[in-house]
Amino acid sequence: MERFCDKCGSLVSGDVKFCPTCGAALSGAVDLDKPAGQPQNTQTVTPNYGYTNQPTNGYGSPQYGQPINYNQPQQTMTVGQWVGTILLCSCLGMVSFVLTIVWAFSSTTPEPKKSFCKGYFYVQLIMLGLSILALIFLFVVVGASFDTLFSSGNYYGAHTAHF
Repeated sequence: MERFCDKCGSLVSGDVKFCPTCGAALSGAVDLDKPAGQPQNTQTVTPNYGYTNQPTNGYGSPQYGQPINYNQPQQTMTVGQWVGTILLCSCLGMVSFVLTIVWAFSSTTPEPKKSFCKGYFYVQLIMLGLSILALIFLFVVVGASFDTLFSSGNYYGAHTAHF
């Protein structure tokens, strides 16, 4: 025997008296809180087949992943805000680096800007590491060439003729 819970709309199988999802008394079962003469709630409930309090994507099916806070307004950025953010994060040297860190980890930064700045911060760290490796490599190569040049005893690199 299959029924739908009147409270949460879950599909319930078997001869149980209470909904396994929400714990509500099922219709046809004895409600212990009400006297026997009172009628049951006759609201029409659309079944959701076991999904309880899940946000939907607008088409009735549940949306999985991060929970959506419907009480908070969606934060968006205009094209001008995006252009300003990109320019300020990339064109001012160390000021840009500091701005990127502040916007990436501030609790008052709008979510789109915060996500962009976190990603841009990680890119900046990777580029800094690669730059340091390139400088080390450059110093090793230049140092080796100077060592070879000056160890031959001929500091000017020109050959002298012997008569």
